[in-house]
Order: sequence, then C-alpha cells, then structure tokens
Amino acid sequence: MIILGIKWKEDYPIKQQILYTFLYSLSFSTIVIWIFFPFDLLIFNLLFIQLPSVLLTGSTLHGYLSGRMSGYKS
Repeated sequence: MIILGIKWKEDYPIKQQILYTFLYSLSFSTIVIWIFFPFDLLIFNLLFIQLPSVLLTGSTLHGYLSGRMSGYKS
C-alpha cells in the first residue's frame, strides 16, 4: 500500500488495521505452503473459506472479521 500510494477508504482504528493485516498475511501464506504441499491449504482456503465468505457477506473472511476493511481508494 505504501509503495503504490493506496490509502484506506476510511480512517480505521489501528486495532482493525492490525487484525486485517494479520489475517490477510495468514491467508496469503497458504500460497507459500501450497508450493510444498500442492492442493493442500490453498484450495481449502479459496474454496471453503474465502469463496463462501465473499458470496455471503460480499467481503473476504479477513475483511469481514476486521470490520469490512476491504475497500481502498487510490
């Protein structure tokens, strides 16, 4: 976000920003694990956690749990 000059859509409390960053990093790390164990956590994360969350709430799970922080402005 810093490199691209992207800002949050709203001013969120630091607690929400930290929670969002932690959950997003945890979710993104499944890609790294997928390299060593193909079709293990990545597929589970995408199909059984993120997809249903987006369909039900309109936001990813980490965005929803941290207060719907998925919106950005450039």
